[in-house]
Amino acid sequence: MALGSAALLWACAGPGRDAGDPAPRQATPLELALMALPIELDPARWQLVSQGSPLPPVPADPTNRVADDRRAALLGRALFFDPRLSDDGQTSCATCHVPELGFDDGEVHRVAPGDHLRRTPGLLNVGHLRWLGWDGRKDSLWSQALGPLEAAREQNTSRVHVVRTVLADPDLAAALEAVFGPLPALEGLDRADEHARPVWHDADHPLSQAWAAMDPELRREVDQVFVYVGKALAAYERQLVSGPAPFDRFVAAVQSGDRQAARLLEPAAEVPSPAAPDSTTALERDAALDLGGARNPSALRGLELFFGRANCHTCHNGPLFTDYEFHDTLLPFEDDGRPDRGRHLGIELVREDPFGGLGEYSDDPDASGAQKLRFLPRRPHQYAEFKTPSLRDLGPGPYMHRGEFASLGEVLRHYNTLAGARRNAHGGEAILVPLDLDEGQLADLEAFLLSLRGAAPPLELWGPPSRAELRQLAD
Repeated sequence: MALGSAALLWACAGPGRDAGDPAPRQATPLELALMALPIELDPARWQLVSQGSPLPPVPADPTNRVADDRRAALLGRALFFDPRLSDDGQTSCATCHVPELGFDDGEVHRVAPGDHLRRTPGLLNVGHLRWLGWDGRKDSLWSQALGPLEAAREQNTSRVHVVRTVLADPDLAAALEAVFGPLPALEGLDRADEHARPVWHDADHPLSQAWAAMDPELRREVDQVFVYVGKALAAYERQLVSGPAPFDRFVAAVQSGDRQAARLLEPAAEVPSPAAPDSTTALERDAALDLGGARNPSALRGLELFFGRANCHTCHNGPLFTDYEFHDTLLPFEDDGRPDRGRHLGIELVREDPFGGLGEYSDDPDASGAQKLRFLPRRPHQYAEFKTPSLRDLGPGPYMHRGEFASLGEVLRHYNTLAGARRNAHGGEAILVPLDLDEGQLADLEAFLLSLRGAAPPLELWGPPSRAELRQLAD
């Protein structure tokens, strides 16, 4: 019990105190609340814990002038759920980012360049991230939103097709102009190859040649409207914010001096796989995880481990439980015999991205938000480094950048022993050591991680707006 350490606060208050001695310091409400917890958590350690809550507002994005424009978000919502923005006419952003699964799909896909396996990242709280993609190949949400549209294994279309499709829909075209202002002339768009697009580092590719054959001014105008699509999508995705989790309610209660705060840290149930026969929707899961009720010492013990002996907070810290950086998790980094370069490739891609924060399509290329690109070194040790994922609102398995582990328990057991871990790649960092916990402690850690799941975004964001809502944008 934490009460043992609390006795020091009153050690000088006993009957032996001289009349001239100063009065003993009284414990603050926060200290009293910490003493009441069934774990050891002193004020210094509490500082680390309290930095994880509450989740702040989504930070501004100066590179996107409509990032927080509600009209742009509504247009972006229409585009997010529109399967016409794909080669087969059936695949939308929501195909892989399923609202009922926390804007996730629990799947592993191959992505270019490199054709490497990647676990679909969930979109909850995505507006908080500094880098997008497991290797950080994108520096803004709007730039990232453009990638899947042209990715061969995703929506597999082209910017020419996207622009044509949007402008051919009177409601979408009017909404686009209402949000972004007069659109470029796009003279000759109807004669352009519908599949034309630049293919990375392959100028001889037929699609690259078709793109190069277009008039330079038309290419620039197509890119501009394509960027408008990405910025509208980003405005919508920035609204995908989760509500308070049991952990947030617990932190707020302790901060207020509530000596019964422990009752609020209830763990959530295991999130079912989307492929499971008894899979439930996010709403049903949230209903099942009514998080008031009885004290749960398992989640509290997990919190104590997370911020203590296990040192999980070294990389998973702050309100999103991530340091927003890249680390080597010592997992295999070869895929079918080909090296997966991780952050090393991501830096190459983000530097060359024509839609980057320092490029001509940024609304504020000199903004502080884009300065991260100016001093971005590439080093050999970045091979096999991947982004530290947020631990808030963990969706269904599998987990890790390639979906190596089917459950949270498997992830924790990997870190517990590091069995089969390879050596650091190219002399990289060496911060991982086995946790060496017993099964009960691993279960406690898992219970704490599940207490970081918050309420789903509003239901109105789970589907496209009506045509009437779209038309109102142009009024």
